[in-house]
Amino acid sequence: MLNIDVPPDGHIVYRTSIDLPATWHAGDNYFLKFLPVSGSRATKVGLYLNGEKLPDMQIANWEVALVDISSHLLPGKPNTLVIIGPATGSVGRFIIERQPRPVESIDVSGNFQVQATEDSGFVPATLPGSFNGLFAVKNDVRIPRSWKGSRIFIRITPAGSLAQFAGFAINDKVVFHPLDGTDRVTYMDITPWVKFGAPNQLLLVPDDAARKWKPGNLAIQRITLERVADANQ
Repeated sequence: MLNIDVPPDGHIVYRTSIDLPATWHAGDNYFLKFLPVSGSRATKVGLYLNGEKLPDMQIANWEVALVDISSHLLPGKPNTLVIIGPATGSVGRFIIERQPRPVESIDVSGNFQVQATEDSGFVPATLPGSFNGLFAVKNDVRIPRSWKGSRIFIRITPAGSLAQFAGFAINDKVVFHPLDGTDRVTYMDITPWVKFGAPNQLLLVPDDAARKWKPGNLAIQRITLERVADANQ
């Protein structure tokens, strides 16, 4: 029996069955991800997975939202997802994102160089923390040589609104969000572009700089490099 608290009139209950790929493993991290579309409006969405009530998802205009479903998802078995959303208006779409479990991780922190304006030089900033400028760059991000042969993921956790974050570059490989700003990349496999046992360059770009080429604010809570064994892909 699946007991669902249905809100007052003006809402619809969506129910779907989910079959996961056989390569998805228990113990990995799984997130239910909301991707807004044109016409999205601020609202609250109720969620149930396999009969368990999940935290409500707060949806704001043009904001990607995440709910951790790792402890509720059943890899290798059928899963039932129930979404309670508004009956009218275009909201968006939901996907399930798998993030492989790392066997090791390194926090990236310390001194970054910030170009405040197009005509200025660089000024130092300490991250995690915040800065105002066109971008912040760190040129001495080291990945152990012993990690070679594994997959390397980067996880960037902005502090505050995700809307401040446009994207990043690793060794001149630039990753930006789509032009509509709906799905900003904060977690990614960067294996093809990293150097093992040597300095790597990491560059962070605020949204205002990417869109308007003017200084923007960006607050970072954490930056992590994660090593994932190939067998866990």
